[in-house]
Amino acid sequence: MCKIRKFCFYCAIGALFLASDAFPKAKSKCRGKHVVSESVNKDKTIDCQTFIQNLGNEAIEIINIQGISHDGVIEKFKNIVKKHFSINQIAKFCFGKHARSLNKKQKEELLRCFTNMFVKLYASSFEEYKDAHFVVTGSREKSKNKFLIESRITIEGKPDVVIVWDVSYREAEKFCICDAITNEISLRQILQAQITGNISEKGMKVFLAEFQEKYGKI
Repeated sequence: MCKIRKFCFYCAIGALFLASDAFPKAKSKCRGKHVVSESVNKDKTIDCQTFIQNLGNEAIEIINIQGISHDGVIEKFKNIVKKHFSINQIAKFCFGKHARSLNKKQKEELLRCFTNMFVKLYASSFEEYKDAHFVVTGSREKSKNKFLIESRITIEGKPDVVIVWDVSYREAEKFCICDAITNEISLRQILQAQITGNISEKGMKVFLAEFQEKYGKI
């Protein structure tokens, strides 16, 4: 998982993972320094921009809390992931057909461990970047109730990082992050490549045992 961890920071609030060119790439539909809004529902698009900006601000505020422990950071980031990321959908995409043979209890345990892995990678990587500045730079409507939000992370002495967030609007006026793309690399595809590669190499039974041992607790 070390390659995934390298990518975590670049997606700021989402733990989104910068890996090597060996992993599959997802072509972003957002090009250039800013994304031009094409939404016919401008109010909802603006709300989505605000959602991403607030989450970015919250993540940076968490790692700058004076005296906060690593466990404290993880607990707060876990709340963000569970509340604002479509973790079930991301996990389903990553495991795909490999999870079909599992019973209900096994699937629940797999999701729990996957969530712990996501949070751990996210928090551990982000802790190193207390001086980052996060700003939303543009947006457009991908389809009905689906938006692409572009953001930029600035760190003194380092190149800016542009992240495109794939966000869905769901019932109860709730936005959920489904994916994030930076340097044309998709979070979901990186995770899928890493996980399915391990399953193909070790088999599902061994993978599950190791996955549970490593991410059963955080």
